[in-house]
Amino acid sequence: MYYQILKVIQRLQILVYARLILMKEISLQLYVALLIIWLSKSIQKGSQQIC
Repeated sequence: MYYQILKVIQRLQILVYARLILMKEISLQLYVALLIIWLSKSIQKGSQQIC
């Protein structure tokens, strides 16, 4: 019985870790996308000021 509970806890931990890794990857992609958008906007502003 106790062993079964341990197995369930291990599976839950694996699921949580997998979800955390996925969330990290998603948040990293979001961060990169936002950074690219911000950079392109600042470049547009800069080119408008130069012209």
